[in-house]
Amino acid sequence: MTEKTFKPLPLGNEDFVSLRNKGHYYVDKTPYLKNVFTEPSSVLLFTRPRRFGKTLLMDMFATFLTIGEDGSDNREYKEKLFDGLEILKDKEFTDEYMGQFPVIYLSLKSVDGQDFKDAYGKLAELVAGLGEQFSFLKESEKISKEQKEVLSILKNQVTLQNPDYRFILTGALKTYSNCLYKHYGKKVILLIDEYDVPLAKASEKGYHYEMVTLISQFFDFMNITPNNNEYEAYPIEKIVLTGCLKVA
Repeated sequence: MTEKTFKPLPLGNEDFVSLRNKGHYYVDKTPYLKNVFTEPSSVLLFTRPRRFGKTLLMDMFATFLTIGEDGSDNREYKEKLFDGLEILKDKEFTDEYMGQFPVIYLSLKSVDGQDFKDAYGKLAELVAGLGEQFSFLKESEKISKEQKEVLSILKNQVTLQNPDYRFILTGALKTYSNCLYKHYGKKVILLIDEYDVPLAKASEKGYHYEMVTLISQFFDFMNITPNNNEYEAYPIEKIVLTGCLKVA
């Protein structure tokens, strides 16, 4: 009788690349790539309970879609990661989407604190981390000197915590999107995980009003519509958010 062998369970692992490289079990949700990114809506919100696999799903999206710093699609590497998964059977979609987009992927689950000042600092830390990730933009010849100065501020967590720079902090996603669009000449996909955590935590700890104002400003770039004069220059292809709350 042949002894059965089992793969390791990915307990607590929300990192798609790590999970695949370590040979863990993975429930194949790659068909959602086509469902989500060929959907005509420009903004999508997925609401599911905690521990439902939202973060792993978003991480898989980012892994599949993200273009290399040098503009390459990293096709060979990505095909190894996705080997045996359903999405690779759809060659037309894979050719059009795999490694073809600049992606901004962030989770707001760490934007929490005992008071508004603490939570504000966590948001500044998160934005500064994106600044490190996109530091290559400062070398781009397609980005203006003025925008590079803003990018320098966005990398500095201490400066971002200064209320005088709040407008730069809250405009971070718009700045990064515009710069990535100029650098690559391709519209950006924005993935925001746990979008509602800062608001839920703020409600628990008594600073909900301040956090609603801050997060509303942080997401303000989403308000651009086809009737807005800025629409022609809108640098975002699609925005996908996850959270527990339908309306926050």
